[in-house]
Amino acid sequence: MGRDLKYEWQQYGSLHKGGQLSFSLMVTCTRWWRTEKVPFRLVDGSGQLPPKDGFIELEAGKSVRIDYDNNGWDWCNGDFIIIFDNKGREYDRIVFNKPTYAPGECPECHGSHQCATCHGTGRIKDKMHMVSTCPRCLGTGVCQICYVPTRNGGMTASMGYAGSTVATNINPKVEMSRQQRISDLRKSIAELREMISNCSSDEQIRKLRTAIHGYDPSMTTNDMTQAQLKYTYQTLLQQLQFELEQLEMRGI
Repeated sequence: MGRDLKYEWQQYGSLHKGGQLSFSLMVTCTRWWRTEKVPFRLVDGSGQLPPKDGFIELEAGKSVRIDYDNNGWDWCNGDFIIIFDNKGREYDRIVFNKPTYAPGECPECHGSHQCATCHGTGRIKDKMHMVSTCPRCLGTGVCQICYVPTRNGGMTASMGYAGSTVATNINPKVEMSRQQRISDLRKSIAELREMISNCSSDEQIRKLRTAIHGYDPSMTTNDMTQAQLKYTYQTLLQQLQFELEQLEMRGI
């Protein structure tokens, strides 16, 4: 019996990678009267990783995502997924092949491969000179139009572009350690941003209470403590962002 499935590639901000833009395969069951249990196999197109088998439970009319956050698979150009039928035979094969621009043809970066918003730094400054992550590239510094995810000896995608060459003398163990540190840094950076945001929200609430109920001496001490805490978070955030930038540059 055949499968009634629909496939769609999507780009999303990976929570497990600190918000870095990644790709996801959305699989939808188009049947409306039964649930599909679909076996699949994920295959690395570059041959660096072993195939990964799994199952997905697809309720009638529902969708599931196959990506790094849900399955630990970071899609890179050339990777593909094999869908099997109920008898274990290959039913469908979907290849991830992101369209690429010829050198200099990208309408956003015009061949520089740098994010047009942050000019490749991954960070922007507001009017108060506070540093924050670029909302366009989410800290990667790369152009999101011509960016092509490539696998460079690790489990996660590296920054790459059409026609670029990949070094072959990379120690896999060192690269996996680097990728793990990058993943940990992105998680920490995401948590710090949330804590800084919470500090700002608490500060607004205290100002509102002061306006409504009048001056409270105890609130001045709390404001100082909160301001010191926010400053500590921001300083640590800048340090982690710098370390992340240095680690990511080693893989380019």
